[in-house]
Amino acid sequence: SQADLRRRLIEIQKDRGLSGPEKARRMQALLSRSGGGEKDREREKENEREEERMKESGGDDLEHQASTRSVTYHDQTQLILGCPHYPRGCHIVAVCCNRLYPCRWCHDEQVDGHKIDRYAIRQMWCMHCRKLQAIAKFCCNVECPSNGVGEEEKKREKREEGGDMELEREIETGTETETETEKKEEKGKKEGKKEVVEQEECLGLARYYCDICKFHDDTPNKKIYHCPDCRMCRVGEGLGTTLFHCDNCCMDLPVSIRGKHKCMERKDSPCPICGEDVFTSRLACSLLSCGHSMHSDCLKKCLGNGIDTCPLCKKTIISKESAREKWRTMDLCILCQPMPASYASRIARVYCYDCESYTLVSYHFLGHKCQGCGSYNTSLQELIKG
Repeated sequence: SQADLRRRLIEIQKDRGLSGPEKARRMQALLSRSGGGEKDREREKENEREEERMKESGGDDLEHQASTRSVTYHDQTQLILGCPHYPRGCHIVAVCCNRLYPCRWCHDEQVDGHKIDRYAIRQMWCMHCRKLQAIAKFCCNVECPSNGVGEEEKKREKREEGGDMELEREIETGTETETETEKKEEKGKKEGKKEVVEQEECLGLARYYCDICKFHDDTPNKKIYHCPDCRMCRVGEGLGTTLFHCDNCCMDLPVSIRGKHKCMERKDSPCPICGEDVFTSRLACSLLSCGHSMHSDCLKKCLGNGIDTCPLCKKTIISKESAREKWRTMDLCILCQPMPASYASRIARVYCYDCESYTLVSYHFLGHKCQGCGSYNTSLQELIKG
């Protein structure tokens, strides 16, 4: 009946789990079947079963998503495929939502209530040939451009085009010209420099792929490795070279501080400046001398604004040489500005954040020097009248 038809159309229109094209397709199919008849009723029942199946799967059919999805870019001006987080040639299928997302960070930013399970990812969508397939470093389509198909023809055409241009240049000048490669080699010999090797083009959907984390990253010259103890991929040369894994800190740290750093649980600990998680962060992190960690960019901003103490424990985080120079400057400032007679005999009880001790010192407006370590990183606890 017309009432049922109207009700079905409204239900489709209000269904937030459907994309715009999918709503239009279903409404058009419903209107085309509204003439009645046994076959139409059978198709309607079949469509209802399909809708129920799609609702149970948590969204549109994956094949339909793959056929209607648009490619995304990491840098659209350079036509570099990917997303704001990573350059890559594919999208992943989130098992929890049964939907396509450019990367796990895109999923977590767009979906409320849960985070993606990266280890459960099983499928991907190639942005080069638009094929839905099992996740891997290479596309399963042998004719996919990501596998280098057609690249040799392009290079040959470019060489031929370059050869024609070189020939035209020779005719115009009437002299034999050197190739660009020969010019570079000759220039390098004259300047005593090593030959510059151009970066090899990427074959596959990304230069780096981890089959454990199901992670693609096509960033050129970026060194990435998988840490089995952290159960995730990290940026760096790798364990055993410049890094080691500290079981107490639950983090990979530079080999140079092995046995010298202060162990501290860092898992699920947010950056004290921006509040984002440090353990799983994509951003570079810095280990402070006090043992706490924060994003390197946040640390640079703190130091640039004159903040040279840890936001959590208040300990000095600049180098010992810089700290000593700062304390010497404070000594000179206090020496040049004696206290008024009414305050000259007063004593202050202060707490030093660096050596964690209490001392009695002469009271001064500018600051109080710890008698134990010489630091001015102190706080006034009590003022004693002299």
